[in-house]
Amino acid sequence: MRYLSAFLVNEMLEHCNTQPQNEQCEGASIRGLSFTNKVNEFENEPFNPRLLNRVTGEVLEITPEIKHKFRLSRMQRRVYAWANAMKSIGGLKGGFRYRQVMITLTYAPAVKWSPNQIKDFMSGLKRVLGDKLLAYAWVAEMQERGVPHYHVFCVVKKGTKIPMPDKPYGQRGHVLWPFGMTKIETAKTPYYLVKYTGKEHQKEGFYKGMRIFAVWIAKGLLSELEARIFRVSGLPKWLAREVLMFIEDKGYKHPTPAIGGGWEFMGQVLRSDWEYQEWVNGAWVNASSSMANLQYEGMTDGERRLIDYRELVDFARDLAGM
Repeated sequence: MRYLSAFLVNEMLEHCNTQPQNEQCEGASIRGLSFTNKVNEFENEPFNPRLLNRVTGEVLEITPEIKHKFRLSRMQRRVYAWANAMKSIGGLKGGFRYRQVMITLTYAPAVKWSPNQIKDFMSGLKRVLGDKLLAYAWVAEMQERGVPHYHVFCVVKKGTKIPMPDKPYGQRGHVLWPFGMTKIETAKTPYYLVKYTGKEHQKEGFYKGMRIFAVWIAKGLLSELEARIFRVSGLPKWLAREVLMFIEDKGYKHPTPAIGGGWEFMGQVLRSDWEYQEWVNGAWVNASSSMANLQYEGMTDGERRLIDYRELVDFARDLAGM
């Protein structure tokens, strides 16, 4: 039976900030699934958001530098885990079932960046390839001239031809990437994409509201256990450690955000010692308590964003060395 043990995954939680350089980096990894990885869009704040430890009273200011490190940490975890998930698929090891392709998307000098451009490209690519597209991951990289380019790694069925994104294709002459030049090349390993999540490739300067990565795997490509581990990685690390002890149980159910804060899991509500707070109308407001009577489904984007920032509690603490 092919599986990743909870023990090994827990070890990888400690390894999440380490950058693998090649395929010699073995072991289970963690990939996160979050509702957004956009920058904070709260406006007119006199203070930076902060983290408050409910037990010790300690306060940690969330500066722009901390936010940037947090976003990179999230990206590194997810992309590295995505690469590990690809490696766990038997067909990839033999190289006879799937083809691995790297696509690079750049901007022409006169073209301005827009938040939906990469989203529209991926939607178009999925539409063109259909069920031949099995998985993808992409990473944004800021260039010195102040514009991004994208590295897109695709896993497709062997024999699949991908149209050149900056050239017309089909009867209607549709262009998947009309914003600049593109390049397609065969890739040897999913870990090739991981290097673009490192500090040498990731500088500050991302645009407001900009997504810096995405990962996707077709349903049914992973085993049930692998899919569970894949999803658990989206949880804060302190919560993931609790969950991983039960990951192989038949009655396992993924944690869900609890009304009023915390996470519902195995009949109980688990909470971090750290609380994310915003400065609102002259006072510090806890993100979780401000939504005490709201259900997660049906929330506005702003309300969802507050829940997402609970994850920042754990990562900011780790980045601060606590």
